[in-house]
Amino acid sequence: MRAPEPIVIQAFNPYHARYPDRRVVSRSALEFMKRARSSGYRVVVEPDDARPLEYHDQKGVQDLLYDPVILSIATMSVDIAQALFSSWLYDRLKSLNASPPLAGESRVVIEAERSGRLFRYDHAGAPISDERFADILAFMNKRQRDYARTVGQTSPFPDLPFPIHLEHTAKIV
Repeated sequence: MRAPEPIVIQAFNPYHARYPDRRVVSRSALEFMKRARSSGYRVVVEPDDARPLEYHDQKGVQDLLYDPVILSIATMSVDIAQALFSSWLYDRLKSLNASPPLAGESRVVIEAERSGRLFRYDHAGAPISDERFADILAFMNKRQRDYARTVGQTSPFPDLPFPIHLEHTAKIV
């Protein structure tokens, strides 16, 4: 029985002007040669002289996208954009549901006494009238009563002794 003819691949150096003494094949030709040899075929690269065989690979945009560093940077930028949008949306929805008498105001009241008279100021130093202070106290007392009402309820989870409240409000999760 006669041995099969070898597969002959012609070497081609696209960079012959710069690197004239190199025997080069493309990466796809090299992969083909490996598969053919592993299947039992004999592969010869012409010219078959003493020079070592080298290969070249042309990279494109798809190869750039396979780079883990580029993928990490792209993923981080998407994560940052998502976090910014999520934060903006959360603030927007929170402002729509803000509780009325003190929406957007600080709940810090500084009380000072001068010449036997009480003065009240907010965190920025603006004076607070007695009527506004009464509104603030009424609001705080209402929150305290609502919270006290929910603390007495039993938790729906047997391993938690108290119910879980939503963001320091009287709403039970």
